[in-house]
Order: sequence, then structure tokens, then C-alpha cells
Amino acid sequence: MGFMELAQSVVYTEQGSSISSARTWFQWGGTISALFLLLLNRTGRRSHTQTTLLVLYLFTSFPTVLYKILRGQFGRWVAFLAVGANLFFPRTIPEQGSSISSARTWFQWGGTISALFLLLLNRTGRRSHTQTTLLVLYLFTSFPTVLFKILRGQFGRWVAFLAVGANLFFPRTIPASRFILFVITPEWLANGLRDDIVGGFFCLIIGVLLGIAEIRLLTEIQAGRGSRNWECTSSYCFGYCLGLAFLFFFPILYLWKAI
Repeated sequence: MGFMELAQSVVYTEQGSSISSARTWFQWGGTISALFLLLLNRTGRRSHTQTTLLVLYLFTSFPTVLYKILRGQFGRWVAFLAVGANLFFPRTIPEQGSSISSARTWFQWGGTISALFLLLLNRTGRRSHTQTTLLVLYLFTSFPTVLFKILRGQFGRWVAFLAVGANLFFPRTIPASRFILFVITPEWLANGLRDDIVGGFFCLIIGVLLGIAEIRLLTEIQAGRGSRNWECTSSYCFGYCLGLAFLFFFPILYLWKAI
């Protein structure tokens, strides 16, 4: 081999390695950037158009070694599981309006769990009638739709009937009036509070009223007129304040996504 042929082979080798290195940087750098933008899009605006464009970018820039894995048996299993999961949880796929639906679901379940937690603390601690009533109104507005429909049906009527019967014999132990609210409320009023952002504002107002009631109670405790079980350093007080924070968080999240 002559000197010129050897020099050309070295140049071609260096050019090939340079192109290969640039391609590697393009695949891995482009993939990481696209995944980062997908994550921001998923947690923020959830634009369907931008998600589609980013997926097309990923398809083109995905690293070769990972692309071969996804095109093999492993990728087929992942696709099968993704399709199966989509049959049961179709709202988890980014689309227009899915962020509002997701926020509403978080508001219903998160708000309900927080309100039930505060009701339990109120039942085992101070037993404030005002706060119990406010929490029941919060529950009425934020109760998950699937459970609310059950309570509004035949099952709820039977539970209300038994609650009223038990209240005749144990009026101080079983306050039936609060549960009956879930069953006898007119349809137009229930739908107006629950199927619109009005419910989010209503729950936010209830949270403010609960916060005012809590501040008044803490003031009475500091003045020496409150129950010793609810001192500011107790776990009850800490748990109640934490539950109140969640009562505010879920309606604000829902309203932020809906407006």
C-alpha cells in the first residue's frame, strides 16, 4: 500500500469516527432533551400537539441500542401492557381536557380522604358541632362520583332508613341528619355543586371557615379556656392542621387546572 492510499484510509477512518461520535451525541442528547420536554409537558400544560411532535422526535433520535430492544420481544410486551392499561385507565394518556379530569379526580378522592381524616380527629377529640357540619358539606361536594351515585341509589336509601331508625333510639350517638343530606338533596342542587367549578370554590370557602374556627379554638386554648387534649404541641393539633392544608390544596389544584 502506497503512502497516499494509507493517508486516505486514515482520513476516512477519522471522518467515520467523527460522524459516529456526532451521531451518538445526537441520539443520546436529543433523547434526553425530548424526554425532559415531555416531562414538563406532562406536568404542565399537556399540549397534545407538542406531545405528538416530541414523540416523533424521539422516534428519530432514539439511541440505536435501545431502539433495537424496543423493536424486539421486550418492546412487544411493553406495548401489550400499555394497550391493556389504556383500556382501564384511558384518561392517563395525554389529551385535551385530561388535565382537568385528572385534577377533578384528585380533588374528589384527596379532598374526601382529608375530610374523613378531620372528621375522625374531630370525633375522637373536641367534637365541634360547627366543624363537623362544615366537613360534611365539604364531603357532599367533593365525594367521588362513583360512590356518590351509590349513596343516591337504593343502597343509600336503605342506609338512610337505618340511620334514622337508630337515631330514634340513640339520638346522641348517631346523628342521622348529616347523612340524609347525601340522599334527599334535589338533583339540580347536587349537580350544580358537584359538576362545575362552583364546587371547588364552595370547598375553598369551607376550608377558610374551618381555618377561622381552628384559629379561634387555638386562641381559646392559649387563653386557658380550651381542652387540654388539643394543645398546640399535641399530635391532634398537628394532624388537624395538616388535614386543613390538604383541604385547601386539592380545591386550589382543581381550580388552577379548570380555570
